Amino acid sequence: MHVGKEKNIELYNPSEVKKPYYIFFKNIDKFTDYQQQTFELIKDEYIILKESEITDDDIVVYNYGEPITHTPFVISPDAYYFLKKLLSSKIDFDNKYKNKKYFLSRSKSHYTKGNTSDEVVVKRRQILNETDLTLKLNEFGIETIFLEDYDVIEKIKIFRNASLKIGRAHV
Repeated sequence: MHVGKEKNIELYNPSEVKKPYYIFFKNIDKFTDYQQQTFELIKDEYIILKESEITDDDIVVYNYGEPITHTPFVISPDAYYFLKKLLSSKIDFDNKYKNKKYFLSRSKSHYTKGNTSDEVVVKRRQILNETDLTLKLNEFGIETIFLEDYDVIEKIKIFRNASLKIGRAHV
């Protein structure tokens, strides 16, 4: 509603909104690399706006996020299937990772944005005897990869096509 202006106000009907959809995030400058890559992947349907780009005539619908179930790291099944379908529709899947077996090492994760505290490198999610483990896994044809070396599209391809993914549980 525009205070101080005469304007006809009609009810907002989300089903009549045409693509592309515009999304506003207050903390857009704090997005991690994979979040920025994900939004780049879907930019033909979902355009991210900065606060300065919103005009007086825009309708802003506040949404405080996906309903959380059980823990702060779990989204609802509906949201999961929506995102899976949306992202899968944007990717040309090839057979590059088909039937491959991977150990997902996290030994370089402390270099990624979001894993530093005031520019101090903090090693987390490390396996103390990882070298021994990777040598043993290699004997079974399991290749060690570092997800930090892949962009979001390649990560999606790996997780969709690889026959085995082994990684440390986040505890």
